[in-house]
Amino acid sequence: DRFTPRYRVLAVDLPGHGLSDRPDGPYDYPALVERLAHLLDQATRGPVVLVGHSMGGQLATGVALARPDR
Repeated sequence: DRFTPRYRVLAVDLPGHGLSDRPDGPYDYPALVERLAHLLDQATRGPVVLVGHSMGGQLATGVALARPDR
């Protein structure tokens, strides 16, 4: 809530984690990095700030390394 007045905030529930069901396909680290990058491409434009907790931090780093333009 603190950021929403100034920024667009997306809270992602990763496939196979949290309240999300397990996907039919893989949901290992490379697949999750690809899914997150795809979500960003679909839902945002330009640079983004990724914040992750626990495994989300690792995924945020993976997206940053794979897609430094974002």
